[in-house]
Amino acid sequence: MSFFKRMLSSIGIGSAKVNTMLEGELFHPGETINGVVEIKGGNTPQQIDGLYFSILTSYTTTVQVEKTTEPEDGSEPEIEIIEEEVTKTHTLHSFKIDDNCSVEANETKQVTISFQLPWGTPLSQGTSKTWITTGLDIKKGLDSSDKDYIQVAASTLVQETLQAMDQLGFVLNEVDCEEAPAARQPDYPIIQEFEFKPNSSSFQGQLDEIELVFMPKENELEIYMEIDRKIRGISSFVVEMIGGDETQLRFSVTNDDIEGLNEKISNLITTRL
Repeated sequence: MSFFKRMLSSIGIGSAKVNTMLEGELFHPGETINGVVEIKGGNTPQQIDGLYFSILTSYTTTVQVEKTTEPEDGSEPEIEIIEEEVTKTHTLHSFKIDDNCSVEANETKQVTISFQLPWGTPLSQGTSKTWITTGLDIKKGLDSSDKDYIQVAASTLVQETLQAMDQLGFVLNEVDCEEAPAARQPDYPIIQEFEFKPNSSSFQGQLDEIELVFMPKENELEIYMEIDRKIRGISSFVVEMIGGDETQLRFSVTNDDIEGLNEKISNLITTRL
């Protein structure tokens, strides 16, 4: 190899490329994902010191920013602190495969991979997106990377819960992925909220909305529910201002609960109105 080619290789020009191919297009939290990583050699031989992977998701959060206003009278600028909603990226899981090998120029190699999708992976609903990045650890070179978006579907217990809410007369209004309160971290640093509105049901007129957050586990689904009650009377405005119209509860669902899930959820809501 000429000195010029060796130099190009060391700075990443003509480097090896990487492409990840997964078995399937739709996955569930907790599922084992299998696939193949294809490494395509560049213009020169290169040493690969390993493969690294990250599973990432997007979420929204609120940040405080300064806003400067220039008065028309030429006086000192006015600075105020306002809140803005921004989209950020969170790494759900990352790992590395120490598969040291050398790749010749234009050579193609394949490496089989297998990993578990984290239980806390948000579903592909609303604006939530989840993707997997694959990188090559190339000694003295520019790392090559690949980005693959995946579709994440609800588990059986989550799907049964969503169906129960529909049968109880609630309509799914909004799905939002956001940063979790400190109390729920670090197990679930990112949570996905499902907001429901009552629609032609016995609960219409009694509550404004219900929010559900799913915390799936291997054989159990933990659910956080927040009920926003519709308060009537003169003091309703004051009650809403201090948050007294909201009730929070936590319960679990297993496969044994599926048959009577509608009744279970209905009773939980009714006893807190």
